[in-house]
This record gives sequence, C-alpha cells and structure tokens, in this order.
Amino acid sequence: MTTPATANPTGACAPATLPALCDLVHYRGKQGLCTPRAAIVVATVDSLDPRGVESGAVPALDSAEHVHLWVFGPGSAGFAEFNTPRGEAPDGEAPTASTIPPGTWCRPPSHHLKEPPMQKPSAGRIVLFAVDPRMNGGVDHAPAVITQVWNDNLINLQVFPNANDTRSQLRTSVPLHETREDAEAVQSTGLPYAAWWPPRV
Repeated sequence: MTTPATANPTGACAPATLPALCDLVHYRGKQGLCTPRAAIVVATVDSLDPRGVESGAVPALDSAEHVHLWVFGPGSAGFAEFNTPRGEAPDGEAPTASTIPPGTWCRPPSHHLKEPPMQKPSAGRIVLFAVDPRMNGGVDHAPAVITQVWNDNLINLQVFPNANDTRSQLRTSVPLHETREDAEAVQSTGLPYAAWWPPRV
C-alpha cells in the first residue's frame, strides 16, 4: 500500500504517517466550522475487531487512513465519529482544521514535518571533522571536541583521528554546518575544511 503524502509548512510534500491507536489529532466538524476539536483515535484498521464489524456492533473502516474518533469539546463529554478520513489540504498548504474538508481529521501542527532547528555549539560538544582517510583508518571524517566558540557557525576543535600513531589535532576557525551535505555544498572539490553535527538518531 502506498503511503499518502502531506504538505509541510514550507509547501513540500512528505510521506504521511498512518494513524495509530490513541493518536491525538484535530477534527473538523461536518458543519464546516474551522475551529479545531481535539480527538483521539479509538480504532484503526489494525485495531478494529472484525467480529464486531461482522455483527454490526461497529462500522467498518474504508482504508488505513480512516479511523474511528472520540471527539472532545469544551463543556461536553465528547462524541464519537466513525469512519473518518484523513483530510487533504489544497496544494502547497499544510493540513489544519481550517484547510481540510469538513468531517475529516489531521495531525496537530507540531506533527507536520519541518526542518529541525540548527543546533548551537558550545565547548565540550562533539562534532565531526573532515580528515585525510589515510590518517584515519580509511575513514574521511573523525570526531572532534569543540574547544572554542566564535559564533554559531565558527569554532575551534580538537580532532581525534582513529590511528595509533596520530595525536589529537587542534583546528582553528572551522566553519560549522548542520550536515555534511551542507559543508560539501560550500566546497565542491576535495575534503571541506569544515565540521558538522553527527546525524540525529
């Protein structure tokens, strides 16, 4: 099954995660009011008991994007909405309670995919630094400790190559980037004189 795409705040499309039991989502009422209501996913295609569907105790779900919801509202205990589809926003817009069709759900804004904020350097933090692979066990980058911060994008480093006969090396005024790709984009040939943050895991 193909995972649908959803728009992020920058307008780019990214894969949408399938709903899961107990997910908190926003629901737009069938009357079309743009005020979002908080809702919790109480059934998905993976959690729905087929025996309940066969007996008529609970409605079936049309797809993996359809869910049964319990919708909350101020001053009320809430109500059930069955077989509710994920709402699609117009092209280039993020799905919110004001952009999705009535009677649909979407993720809260904090769930829309977006670039993580640039990390800020400080003394003692670990980054990666480009090195000659011949001096580093065949690998072209080595861990380094930040020893001095000039600004958010310029640092001094103590580099630790992976070689028995190589001592740590001081490097000064090293440009700091968010990723290796960012560093290589600045210097397209050869090893960049640059550091970058280890990948987020």
